[in-house]
Amino acid sequence: MPMMMGGSGGWAFLFWGVIVLVGLGWVVRRSALAKSRPDGRDRPASDPLALARERYAQGHITKQEFEDVVHQLLNTEHPDD
Repeated sequence: MPMMMGGSGGWAFLFWGVIVLVGLGWVVRRSALAKSRPDGRDRPASDPLALARERYAQGHITKQEFEDVVHQLLNTEHPDD
């Protein structure tokens, strides 16, 4: 009897295996993104000023460190000034 189900059973197993792997990938990605920001939104990789604000607000850097970062960022944006 097991030979009768061998043909289509393999494809069904493969189909559900792919579905499970895609679902796990989605869960892992969402988990990684949630760790990047408290609200779960994506953090723009090209906005260092927003990152500095967030780190200062969370207490990871001091006010002086924040001001230094802002000063350096503003000077690199407008090198002609």
